[in-house]
Amino acid sequence: MDRADKNFWEKYNQKFNKLSEPFRGNKEYEEVYEKLARIRNQLTVCSSNWEAVCQEKTNRLNEILNDRDPKKLEENCHRRCREYFSNPSMHDYTKCIMESKLFYLSELLGEMAKQSKFLEAMGNTSI
Repeated sequence: MDRADKNFWEKYNQKFNKLSEPFRGNKEYEEVYEKLARIRNQLTVCSSNWEAVCQEKTNRLNEILNDRDPKKLEENCHRRCREYFSNPSMHDYTKCIMESKLFYLSELLGEMAKQSKFLEAMGNTSI
């Protein structure tokens, strides 16, 4: 490998590491997941007026939390990318993995916002 090739790959690796840095350890995803789990736990303590709605929301959160477990994040991302690509380049596949992580994170954040508004409507302000 000549010097130009070596420089190219060093720059590529630096750029890739910089792009993937927010997902090192998937810490943000795990934090949001834990907050959703806390919201689910708060929904189990409802007044009788809200009981049916709380049960429905708890069931929905159980489903989401089971499907979006942080331990399954990589597996879910790879499965999602395999559905989109039959024979992707390494660049496209890596990009797809990162976009999938963002997709799943935004999905959890959206659900957290919905459930937080519901808890506030019930008078529960601490999450």
